[in-house]
Amino acid sequence: MKDKNIDKLNQINTVAKRIKYIREQKEFTQNGVAMGAGISQEAYSKIERGVTRPSIDRLYDIAESLKVNVYDLIPPTRANEMLSSHNVFSRLLQITRGWLRKRTRIGR
Repeated sequence: MKDKNIDKLNQINTVAKRIKYIREQKEFTQNGVAMGAGISQEAYSKIERGVTRPSIDRLYDIAESLKVNVYDLIPPTRANEMLSSHNVFSRLLQITRGWLRKRTRIGR
C-alpha cells in the first residue's frame, strides 16, 4: 500500500473497517476475498460490517486472501493493548488463581 493509504489505515480503529478498507484499496470483491478465506460471501460480509467477530484463525485466512500481514488487520491501539504489561500480568494472575483453585479442590 502507498504511504497515504497506510496513514489512513492507521486511523481506522476496528478490525471490520480495516478489512473493508484494505479490500477496497486492493479493488477486491467481497466474494473473491471470501472464497480465498474459505467462507461464504454472506459470512464475510458480516465480518466486514462488524456483525460477527472473526476468530484468530479466520483473521489469518482473511489476511492471506487479502495478501497482507495479519497484523495489518488489527488496529495499532488494540495490538498494543493485547501486548501491554498490564494485560499480561492480569492474565498471569487469572491463570495462577485458577491453578490454585484447582489445586485446593484436589487436595481436599
